[in-house]
Amino acid sequence: MHRYRCLVWLVFLCGRAQVGCALENVTLRQGERLVEVAGQVLIESQDGGVLLEDRAGILWAVKAEDLVARRPDDEPFRRWDTKEMERQLTQELSGFRTHTTAHYLIVYNTSQEYARWCGALFERLFLAFSTFWKQRSLALDDPPGPLIAVIFDTKQSFARYAQPELGAATAGVAGYYSLRTNRITMYDLTGLESLQRVGRVTSAEHINRILAQPQAEHTVATIIHEATHQLAFNCGLQMRYADIPLWVSEGIAVYFETPDLQSRRGWRSIDNVNRVRLVDFHRYAVHRTADSLRSLIADNDRFRNTGTAAEAYAEAWALNFFLFRQRQEDYIRYLQVLSQKKPLLVDEPQERLEAFTSVFGQDLGKFDTEFLRFMRSVR
Repeated sequence: MHRYRCLVWLVFLCGRAQVGCALENVTLRQGERLVEVAGQVLIESQDGGVLLEDRAGILWAVKAEDLVARRPDDEPFRRWDTKEMERQLTQELSGFRTHTTAHYLIVYNTSQEYARWCGALFERLFLAFSTFWKQRSLALDDPPGPLIAVIFDTKQSFARYAQPELGAATAGVAGYYSLRTNRITMYDLTGLESLQRVGRVTSAEHINRILAQPQAEHTVATIIHEATHQLAFNCGLQMRYADIPLWVSEGIAVYFETPDLQSRRGWRSIDNVNRVRLVDFHRYAVHRTADSLRSLIADNDRFRNTGTAAEAYAEAWALNFFLFRQRQEDYIRYLQVLSQKKPLLVDEPQERLEAFTSVFGQDLGKFDTEFLRFMRSVR
């Protein structure tokens, strides 16, 4: 995320309902061509740039020099409904079919069985996610429209699609959530040679047998991790393009990431210890520096450095586990503050630290001692 603060953005957010703002027709320049986008202007910068959300939920950050024209419309802005989204996505993705559930629109060119299996898994996540926060007295919003998941038949076709957005990182991921498009994109995991043992997929039970193998655990966890991001950004917990600390957004996604594929509920308990992350954290704790917690809170650098990312994810999980177990009321209050952050306004490291200590106490050293003492007791 670039530091947009210097542009002095003026915020015109219309609330999380995504209905009622005026619709605008915007012409913008992309390279040598002009693009027409209809949507609501969320933010306008002092120099004339805008952040626009279109009716598919895609965000367009348009620089002033690329903004050709703006034409207001009498029609109020609204997100496309499921049928309209279905029509748009099948035009965009030739040869894809659709599967709808209560909260998701799944667009796929793999087997119908796999699309249905993913839909059921996502709905179990939705229920687990909603219940988790309701039990902690944090009210969530309804998603403003259908939650979109795009599923490719092969890893290769997924990589071709994802490469323009992910670049070199494409090769190392099984799926991702895009803040810009608001979609999860993934591929059919049952087609991986390392997992496939028998014939083609014929049922949900068959898929479960394939993906319940130990070597599949990380890949399935990745998909759930990304789907958790999508829920957080569509249910009012976090706002897209807002400066949410990665120890929060990634830590919560890690907290939810491992489903129980043998259970109809999908998860035995969200509060279970994530064994993989716990081992990683204990390994990191051996050489953990005194300023580790401060650096995790103050900026996102450790997550973006390939040499420190794994340790940062482990510490983010551990910190979330500690806060939910020991400081839950304070953490809910902190999350409510973060949920009000506006897009494209970036905090300085000292501001992040002050926001944290204003809720959890000024003595960060004392907090760190309590955190480590608790984590040493976790087995």
